Amino acid sequence: MFWIAIGAAILSGLAVFAWMRGRLTALESERSRVEAELEASRAELDSVHRKVEDAAFIDPLTGLRNRRYFSVLIGPEVLRSLRAHAGGKTGGKPAKSDLIFYLVDLDNFKTVNDLYGQEAGDRVLVETARRLASVARQSDLLVRWGGEEFLLVCRDAARAEAQALAGRLLEVIGNTPFDAGGGREARLTCSVGWAPFPWLLGEPSAQSHEEVLTVADRALLLAKEAGRNRSVGSRPGASGGSSKFEAGGIGFDVEVLAGPL
Repeated sequence: MFWIAIGAAILSGLAVFAWMRGRLTALESERSRVEAELEASRAELDSVHRKVEDAAFIDPLTGLRNRRYFSVLIGPEVLRSLRAHAGGKTGGKPAKSDLIFYLVDLDNFKTVNDLYGQEAGDRVLVETARRLASVARQSDLLVRWGGEEFLLVCRDAARAEAQALAGRLLEVIGNTPFDAGGGREARLTCSVGWAPFPWLLGEPSAQSHEEVLTVADRALLLAKEAGRNRSVGSRPGASGGSSKFEAGGIGFDVEVLAGPL
């Protein structure tokens, strides 16, 4: 009887052990499943968050970056340009370390909406974004600034070459008619105003990028006033001389380039 009781106890213990082991395995499996589901949920939430964050920086019509993105990005770019120019005092300045701000505005864009409707106007804006992007370098920043106005920021640029790019911007918009839909075409030109940063090479920090953008905006207005379909580039006036134009307290001279006929 004694050995029978011992055997029964051992069998009972083994049964309990097996049950507990099975239960622990089941619990471990359940824990792994829950953790996997939580991880998948976190990944999905992260993906949604990134999409929402990206959407906040993208213009929904053209797919270009927007002004909010520009306001986030431009600070580090300004500092990088300033450091490069500061290094130039010891001979270390790279050949291309300027930022060039180009404001591009479609001329008489309202007539497209008036003649063909808003859908046609949207088609023109999307195509304008594509054409401008085809001229910009991969390192440049193209932004839909608002309405029919775009901002192109050339990074690691040389102000001596700024006028040449302005000419390409005029040509890529004015040389080819736009598809307005329904077999219709719209011929448009653009006006461009540009300005380099830093404004004064001898005093790189003297003017902010906001002030330089104000100069570029004034240059764009001058291009409009001069008859449109042209670029007006702004540069600091000659040392000791009087500048012909002014924006935000900054005097500047201009160089004008006419667009395609």
